[in-house]
Amino acid sequence: MTGGVSGRRVWRRWVGVAGLLALVVQGCGDTPPGPGTFTLAVDASTPLGAVQLEVQGVGITALRGLSSDRVAAIAVGAATVPTWRVVVFEPGGQPIRLAIDVESTDAVLEARVLDVAGTDGAVLSPAGIGVRIER
Repeated sequence: MTGGVSGRRVWRRWVGVAGLLALVVQGCGDTPPGPGTFTLAVDASTPLGAVQLEVQGVGITALRGLSSDRVAAIAVGAATVPTWRVVVFEPGGQPIRLAIDVESTDAVLEARVLDVAGTDGAVLSPAGIGVRIER
């Protein structure tokens, strides 16, 4: 019986070592903070022609349209959290997506929809329009 107890101890040690190794490998997969790009996507149930957004975050260096999106952006506040007003035009009604270049990929960004327009230029309610920011 003594061998059985010893075998269990060895088994537990191997399981512990394997678990620790898995955590180390997972940690190695993370990219260190540094310059990078986030993607902002506007989620809408109907095609949009334009959207006005407010984007907040420290270290934003540029906002660019993806695909055929045309973008106008201006910094409107830099108190504690820099704030950008962004207008994106997509007259073709394609999904609206932006690239947000940042000084560090560990930046915390927030965005909200202020105004929207349909592809015909008619002003629509921003209710139900969502924003996703992904690395």
